[in-house]
Amino acid sequence: MRGQTSRSIEITDVDIYAFQLPQLQQEIVQLRAFITHHYPELAESLKWHVPIFSLNTTNHLLGIHVFKQHVNLNFFKGVQLHDPQRILTGSGKLVRHVTLRAINDIDESALKALIDQTIANECVLKG
Repeated sequence: MRGQTSRSIEITDVDIYAFQLPQLQQEIVQLRAFITHHYPELAESLKWHVPIFSLNTTNHLLGIHVFKQHVNLNFFKGVQLHDPQRILTGSGKLVRHVTLRAINDIDESALKALIDQTIANECVLKG
């Protein structure tokens, strides 16, 4: 669902999703703003009922999963990432995530390093 307000500001499905959440809205807004500001090449959409970020709309790289007490930034191929600060967690076959419990938990330099790697890895695989 896409619409326009009277001020011509586009409202996306992800905006509606974030607005409807009862908790952690500030963390989601800041995380989305960080990603969209630093990575305009990533497309944001709703898939699997969560916001995701993709290259070329098919290469899903990141997802934001909201829980009652925290937000996970999922790296769908996180197992491939070098994580010197050890902020990635998870034990799945591919996915790793960074858990954020408060707005102060967002370490922009660490996230930027991981997202940069994620995009570089995807470009190497597709290039």
